[in-house]
Amino acid sequence: MQVEIEDISPVEKKLTVTIPAERVRDELEEFYAEVGKTVRVKGFRPGKVPRPHLERLFAEEVRNQVGAKLVKETFQTALERKQLKPVTEPAAEPTPLEPDRDFTYTLRVEIMPPVEARDYRGLAVEREVYPVSDPEVDAALRRMQEDQATLRDLHPARGAEPGDVLLAAIATVHEGKPVAGSKGQKIRFVLGGESGMPEFVEPLRGIQPGESRTFPVTYPADDKRSELAGKTVTYTVSVQELKERVLPALDDEFAKDQGDCATVAELREKTRKGLETYAAERSQRRLEQAVIDRLVEQNPIPAPPSLVQRRSEELAKTGLLLMRRRQVDEEVFRSLVESFRGQAEKEVRAAYLLEAVARQENLTAGPEDVDRKIQEMAQAQNVHLDKLKDRLAGADEQERLKNQVAEEKTLAFLIEQAKIKVKAVRADAEKTEGT
Repeated sequence: MQVEIEDISPVEKKLTVTIPAERVRDELEEFYAEVGKTVRVKGFRPGKVPRPHLERLFAEEVRNQVGAKLVKETFQTALERKQLKPVTEPAAEPTPLEPDRDFTYTLRVEIMPPVEARDYRGLAVEREVYPVSDPEVDAALRRMQEDQATLRDLHPARGAEPGDVLLAAIATVHEGKPVAGSKGQKIRFVLGGESGMPEFVEPLRGIQPGESRTFPVTYPADDKRSELAGKTVTYTVSVQELKERVLPALDDEFAKDQGDCATVAELREKTRKGLETYAAERSQRRLEQAVIDRLVEQNPIPAPPSLVQRRSEELAKTGLLLMRRRQVDEEVFRSLVESFRGQAEKEVRAAYLLEAVARQENLTAGPEDVDRKIQEMAQAQNVHLDKLKDRLAGADEQERLKNQVAEEKTLAFLIEQAKIKVKAVRADAEKTEGT
């Protein structure tokens, strides 16, 4: 067997594998012998069908199967000869197999790029901190009230206003064609609420039960909902029910219903601490991402295309779940995948670079580190430690935890070495401080 290699890019190689005609002939002989034993052909006894007759009947099928068998049996050896370790299953492209001729196929192989991280000490980044203001506490308490709101009919009757709850059938048309699955779709939503389609507020203001309104909405090109970005959609909204929300009073009784709080003052303080905890976690996540982004900027390495494609599809599917959409047509999905390609490439490159830093700094995860991680997970998930240990006892789970801990150690190391500028961000203002 002969193996030739061609460089396509630092992460892509093309192997051309040639199998000598003698082996092709032997494989064909063996395959036809097996076919002759089992096939039933009218006019011949089992095992007595002449070879020329078998070739006339089954030549194409036999050649395809022999070719597939030769690829399966030889591609691993071809990779080992060239010392290649693919990151995904190589794609094989065989030439037509012919008797008494060499059989050739190509392998397109993607490999991990040679990575040596550079300039990763002293990365210049910003840490955003989020002081919790009184208006933010007030807004959080307001959301608690809204969660406990009750609905009542309007007396006297009036048209819809922001904050009211509508039950409506919604039909959607784009470029003159109904959008699949949207005809007469009934939903209940708060007009002007966080998930209540703000673009509906003005067109539906004043609408009453039994009334329908049709109106266009043009979405900006940078709309986060990629399936709507840059499009003009026409909605027909038929309101069936209209109710107003009644919020409970913000008093001590309400505070008691929300947890271990005897007074509104205690509830306010508990809410503030919760917001501060969330703000600190958000600040840490943003700092970690800033460090990763700067690391990637400092080290422009290539990323295997198939890994980028796979990650793009994973991000697209996650995005659909967050939008509560399980199915979209192929064109919309492909567009969504493409919109995530930049992020996916950055994540793939970051993974390789973090591994390189860990290797270069000898940052590893031992058994005690994995045990500590499981203890943290058990506490965070409020599950029994022994049960979680049993669930994570498999080799794959242990390897995943080791990689996760090693990555966390690496990020901690990079942050410790970074040059950090603190930026305080408020809801009503923004000021910057240097440290």
